[in-house]
Amino acid sequence: MPDPPAPSLLTEIERDLLDNVSVANVLRKLILLGGRAGSAELRDWAAQELRGYADVHVDDLPAYRKIPAIIQMDAVVGPHQVSHQTVGPHELPEEAREHITNQVPFYQGIGEIQAMIDGSGEGKTVRISLPGSAYSRT
Repeated sequence: MPDPPAPSLLTEIERDLLDNVSVANVLRKLILLGGRAGSAELRDWAAQELRGYADVHVDDLPAYRKIPAIIQMDAVVGPHQVSHQTVGPHELPEEAREHITNQVPFYQGIGEIQAMIDGSGEGKTVRISLPGSAYSRT
């Protein structure tokens, strides 16, 4: 009896999505699908998602890569320690307000984003630093 035919690439992608296969693996298959279908747009988009958007201006990032987030800080103020204190952008020093908002752009490739999520543990928050957070005013 002959072997059953191999599933189509589209069927594989559908199965992978239902089976929670890594997004990176699904994107690789989408690159193949874009090539077979003659869709440079699909192929280019999937490749961009895999490698990230390092050379893209924030205004040109896809909207789904700009995530609303709260700003929280940990600090020692005199004899007191503050943990997870929520800070609004309007409470930041004036020179920082134009650079720091409650929207976080994610330029990383999907593998790095997945590693951040996996490293946060079950039900935990992904923590990232503010741009220029090593800067301190004197």
